[in-house]
Amino acid sequence: MEEPRIHFAIVCASYSCPKLQNEAFTASKLEAQLTAATKGFLADNNRNEISSNTIKISKIFQWFSKDFKQNGNLIDFLNTYTEINISSNAKKSYKDYNWDLNE
Repeated sequence: MEEPRIHFAIVCASYSCPKLQNEAFTASKLEAQLTAATKGFLADNNRNEISSNTIKISKIFQWFSKDFKQNGNLIDFLNTYTEINISSNAKKSYKDYNWDLNE
């Protein structure tokens, strides 16, 4: 779809997935909704642990890595949507994915 933020809007209902939004996505608000969903997912410490020198992030970023490199690299993408300025030399790892139902 050439829109990496879609990964934070289309969810599978497992614990490690992004949260299901409580409103419908609409054309008039889509840009803001995708940005909010992306920022919310990245700020969720249960799903991503982000600091300036270390990132332990969701496997979504590994499984769909090419989607997040359309306008630079992964760090560039993350820095666009986080409050933390991540170093280009940050140590990167991925969290185990929890497929349990997100109740």
